[in-house]
Amino acid sequence: MPLVIEHIDEIARRLNRDVLLIGPDRTHGAKPDSSWKSSAERKSLLAWLEEHHIDWEPCGWLSTPGVTYGYEGDIYLDLPYAPDDVRYQQLQDFVQEQDDGSTKWPGVRIYLVAVDFCRNRQRPSKTQP
Repeated sequence: MPLVIEHIDEIARRLNRDVLLIGPDRTHGAKPDSSWKSSAERKSLLAWLEEHHIDWEPCGWLSTPGVTYGYEGDIYLDLPYAPDDVRYQQLQDFVQEQDDGSTKWPGVRIYLVAVDFCRNRQRPSKTQP
């Protein structure tokens, strides 16, 4: 049975808050590195998240109407963006997050996806005139 996952913008709208995603680098039009989803680095991140009781779930990148992509290994982190929060600081330390979102793993970034941005991307409902 196929796994049905939400896109990160759908998660942000559902939770009505900014959300964190860690996944392949897509800055400057970079094509996501498909090796991330089965890498040892990703497995170590998932083990670390479990060890630190940080919930996560697989997610899709930003939704695009009429376009479907395969799963690229993106992870929604159920951790509010709060630089003063101890768990967020632990995550930053573990992945060695830089100011630009890059991590200790080349080609992998942490993204803060703003709920306002996601609301502006929302597709009109089919029931709307």
